[in-house]
Amino acid sequence: MDNSWPAASRVYLLAGGQPGCLLACSQLGLTPWPAASRQLRAGPWPTSLLAAARRHLAPGGRLLVEWHPPEWFDHVVDGPGGLLGEVAVSLHDVVRAGDLLSATVRYRAAERVWHQEFTCRRLGFPELSEALTSADLTFGEWLTADRDWFSADGVADHVPI
Repeated sequence: MDNSWPAASRVYLLAGGQPGCLLACSQLGLTPWPAASRQLRAGPWPTSLLAAARRHLAPGGRLLVEWHPPEWFDHVVDGPGGLLGEVAVSLHDVVRAGDLLSATVRYRAAERVWHQEFTCRRLGFPELSEALTSADLTFGEWLTADRDWFSADGVADHVPI
């Protein structure tokens, strides 16, 4: 992809350019807005997050989103999560509050250990489709067999006559 480059940023703070592809990982597609960013958002979550991503996509661009399917929320518990390559992953402090789930992921690679706290929102496919449509995106395809990753495409700016 010629018009893509690496940039680590919160999508609502991303400045400059229109990449051909945006990667929304680490449950970004389900993460509620942080309190400090509420003045930056243009609408209700998750539409405003998806709309921010859409604004940054080049024409014909694609958004790649990590999310948890609704059934994941029914089964997630504290404990080991397996390996991501050579990195051991475990989940701790799982707390449910309505459609929100908060937890801490612990990563260990050799002697290095780090933690990532997160809160994610349970969305069914109808709610996800509605959020995508509201952000001028269309569901593309599932990218993994476990349906943890999907693509979304920008709605065409001009319809050919």
